[in-house]
This record gives sequence, structure tokens and C-alpha cells, in this order.
Amino acid sequence: MSLLTVIPGLLLVLFLIWFLYRKANGTRLYGYFWWGLGIKILAGLFVGWLYFNYYQAGDTINFWKDAVILRQYAFSHPLDYLSFLWTSELPHSVSDQLAYFTNTPRALFFTKYLSLLNLLCLDHYWILSISCSVIVFGGMYFLAEELTSLFPRTHPAAMIAMLIFPSVVLWSSGVTKESLTMAVICLVIFISLRDIKRKDEFLPWWQYFVLLLLLIISWNLKYYYSALLVPGLASAWVVSKSSRAVVKPVGQLVAYLSVWIIVIVLAGLLHVNLEIGYLPEVIQVNHDAFVAKSDPGDYIEFYQLEANWYSVTKNVPLALWSGLFRPFLGDANTVFKVIVAMENTFVLLLLVFQMKNIVRGFRSPNRFLILSGILYIIGLAIFLAVSTPNFGTLVRYKAGFWFLLIFLILADHPIFTFTKTKS
Repeated sequence: MSLLTVIPGLLLVLFLIWFLYRKANGTRLYGYFWWGLGIKILAGLFVGWLYFNYYQAGDTINFWKDAVILRQYAFSHPLDYLSFLWTSELPHSVSDQLAYFTNTPRALFFTKYLSLLNLLCLDHYWILSISCSVIVFGGMYFLAEELTSLFPRTHPAAMIAMLIFPSVVLWSSGVTKESLTMAVICLVIFISLRDIKRKDEFLPWWQYFVLLLLLIISWNLKYYYSALLVPGLASAWVVSKSSRAVVKPVGQLVAYLSVWIIVIVLAGLLHVNLEIGYLPEVIQVNHDAFVAKSDPGDYIEFYQLEANWYSVTKNVPLALWSGLFRPFLGDANTVFKVIVAMENTFVLLLLVFQMKNIVRGFRSPNRFLILSGILYIIGLAIFLAVSTPNFGTLVRYKAGFWFLLIFLILADHPIFTFTKTKS
């Protein structure tokens, strides 16, 4: 590894860290900044080590190899590379070398982002991994900070959920599509919360522009995350901005549900896979594809799943349980599953002791935000479980809602009250 080729990537990493440090200086969670960042970087490096040395194959390796090919293309044909970023068109001599080009628009979108970082990282996987981890850490850190501002006394919950909870940290780090997805989702929620809490006031116009750009990125990466996240945020935003005109809880609930339904319908118009009549078929096709690639015992076995709403609805209870808490101890037949099952069991136990506080949260001024979070968690847990039933894939994908579930469970949890009392 030539020292000269390492320098641009290291400078990129140092700039990203310096930028985040300046923004984080003086915030409530500043005391957790450095070790939170360190954990995130180590998690990304571990993901790379795991795939290179244990699995010896996987998305992270393919994404990196594609980024290397595109970096070479950018250096030899800079104008054509810039055109590719917009049009997705490449000569066959280049596209035939890519793992993700044909019929993989979301993976190709992530590869474009990765190739931009690789213009400075110069094909060094580990520097690329650190860059991705630092970026997603920034999104998660500032969302945690905003949550502690909106919900006082929840900084331990925000810190644990965003910065140290094992599966959240691990599967949102490094050279993975989930890392960029998580960074974008966290920033979308961060900006939305800042706007919602201002009630009668609005953000500067450029922040709405940034929010729109982030939503476009999120939609291109994982549209189904956006399809469940945006309705809740939009509904809570409308209720917040109209709180002076609509003061009765019933009226606010009607406004909330109306906006939620409208946005869901609009999502179906924007992507054919989300059309109400076509969605069950999409679910079954994805489900069957994952089952075909999975070994026995490595996936959720649904009851006679078919491409219709009746069949999907019958499997909703199992999908919800599985999306939230499987693999469970009874599913664990490998070391990986045992570790995940122990975490899932721990979260379930914490949830049992927190249900009273969660229900009490619906009497708070932020009840519609809490409702939005719960609907997002439930909807995504069901959708991911039934459409991606492989346990390994499910564990990675559920990071997209797991951090919010952990936050809701730990927010003002009795365990913290007990700890303070004992001390």
C-alpha cells in the first residue's frame, strides 16, 4: 500500500471527523462523541473483516470492487463518468465487469455514491469503510441529540440506541448499503423533528431543500423505508403546524390519519411495487426468492403465503413477531443466531417492563410523534419479515427500525430509575 495513495483518503476521513466534531462541540451528548465514533469505525472494520475472512464473499466486497472499477473509469474518462452518475449509462466493456448494474437500480445507486468516495480513497477498502462509518455516525449522533432535546431525560436511551447497541451499530457501518440508508434516514428524521417542534414557525428554505434531497436519496436506496417513514413524519408535521386551529384530540387524530393515508396512496403512485393491488405479488416474489436461496431452518416459514391480501393478512401476526424478535432462542443453531437471539430476548424483556410507559406516552404533547414511530416500526417489521424471511438478511435490514424501537423501549425506562435510586 503506497503512502501517497493513502493520503487523500485519510485527509477525507480527517475532514469528516473535524466537521462532525465542530458541529457536536457543546451538544448534550458531546461526552459520548469520541468513543461513539470509535465504536462505529471499529464496527465497520469488523464487518469488512467478517466478509473477507469468514464469508469470503458478499455485498460489501462486490460494492467495493464495483467502486474500484468506476474509479478507474472516472480517471480515464472523467466526462463520461459524470454523465454516468446522471444517466446510469456505461459502455459494455465497463458495465459487464460490475456486479450490480443490470436490474439492480438501488444497488447501482449506492455504488455511484461509493465511487464518489473512492475518488479520494483510491481503492483502499479500509479507508472507504472508515469514511462510510463516519458519515453514518454523524447522522445517528445528531438524531440522538435532537431526540434528547425533544424528549427530556432520554439521553441515556438515545445514546444507547444510536451509538452503542450492538446490532444497530454493526449493521449500519462500513461499506454497506445500510450505512448510507441509515445516515439518510436519521438526517430526514433529524430535520423533520426540528421543524415539527417549532410548531407555528418554519425552517429556512434551504433546509427543506436538503430534506427533499435526502428523501430522494432514501427513495432510491430503499423506497419501502421511505414509504413507511414519510407518512408518519408528514402527519405529525401537519398536526404540529395546525395545532392552534385544530385543538381537540379527535380532530388532530382525524387530520393525522387523513394525511397518513394520503401519503401512503401517493407512495403507491410513485412506485409500482407499492400499489395496493400489486403489493402482495411483490411480497410473494421476494419471499420465494429468499426462501429458494436459504438453507432449511434459516428462514421464517409462513403459512401458505400467496399473492393476495387475505393470505398476507393471515401471516401478519407471525410476521410481526418474527420481524421484531426472531431469530429467537428456539431458532438458534449457529453462534451468530445465538448472539442475535440473546439480543432479541433481552429487548423483549425490556419491552415487557416498558409497556406502561409507552402507553403513557400517548398522553404527552408528542403523542403523534410516538404514534408515527410505532407505526413505522410495526409496518417495516411486518414487511421485512414477510418479504425477506432469511434470518441473516432480516437481521441486517431491521437496523432501519431497530434503533427507534430500542429508543422507545429505553426512553425513561424503569431500569434507569432503578439505577439512579441504587446510586
